[in-house]
Amino acid sequence: TGEVIPVTLVSDSEGNETAAALIDEQDALEGEPGWFNSTYFDEIYHARTGYELAHGLSIYEWTHPPLGKIFIMLGIKLFGMTPFGWRFFGALTGVLMIPAMYALALIVLRRPRGAFLAAFVMAFDMMHLTQTRIATIDSYAVFFIILMFAFMFRYLQMNLLRDRYKTLVPLSLCGLFMGVGWACKWICLYSSVGLAVLFFYSFFRHIRQWRWCVRQGGRAAEEARDFWKLMGVTIAVCFAVFIFIPFAIYYFSYIPHFRWEGGLTWQRFWQTQINIFNYHSGLSGDDHSFKSPWYEWLLMLKPMYY
Repeated sequence: TGEVIPVTLVSDSEGNETAAALIDEQDALEGEPGWFNSTYFDEIYHARTGYELAHGLSIYEWTHPPLGKIFIMLGIKLFGMTPFGWRFFGALTGVLMIPAMYALALIVLRRPRGAFLAAFVMAFDMMHLTQTRIATIDSYAVFFIILMFAFMFRYLQMNLLRDRYKTLVPLSLCGLFMGVGWACKWICLYSSVGLAVLFFYSFFRHIRQWRWCVRQGGRAAEEARDFWKLMGVTIAVCFAVFIFIPFAIYYFSYIPHFRWEGGLTWQRFWQTQINIFNYHSGLSGDDHSFKSPWYEWLLMLKPMYY
């Protein structure tokens, strides 16, 4: 009827005060938490953050950018705060990594059999299988790293003088996926150094090709006439797709993160970046039971037991 019933005493049939008297159908209790019904490993942070984002609550975990946790939030909104909900999009991303790896290998190797082998090996890699089946942000970060390198290698295979402005398409897609990756995890930011090396290497190749055309004269020199215009447009587009657009994606991904604080501001954003850097640079791992130096990783001398 809407009336509040005051609690005076909770006791069992023998008069002992106990909370068990408040719990009906105790045989329906599932028992100890496990990966079937509860958060597991780093899901204790990321699935929780997805729930908090979905409900506009104070965000507990801020040590990584928010976009990966926004993907987790979408799964929770679709399927509820359940293991299926918070793991759905990570598992889907793990599936999509297989054709993405095929595409990357096909671009680099130019052989379908080699591309199939690369995708096959990834499909049966147990770290890939395990990591993408739990709600961590690594799934999204690695997926976008694969895509951004695939489009950068596609750009490297194009001829600036022949393909002209068509070369801007893979460059733009590379920058777009780079920005989305930034907003998931900083490992994509570090991977961008590799993209920069490849991009500036392409400049060296373009200039060398232009010089060859000039020396040849005739039709080749005529095709190279607009070279510096093409280079200027490429540089201008790259400022947009590799600096402004990725930064905008990264910055505005924090809108739901700061919703509970009163909205996104530059001061809040910048202080969070400082906090992220200080947190990770200050991690020693000395007290972590699964600590292992980087040179042991290749041989998995001390694997982490999930």
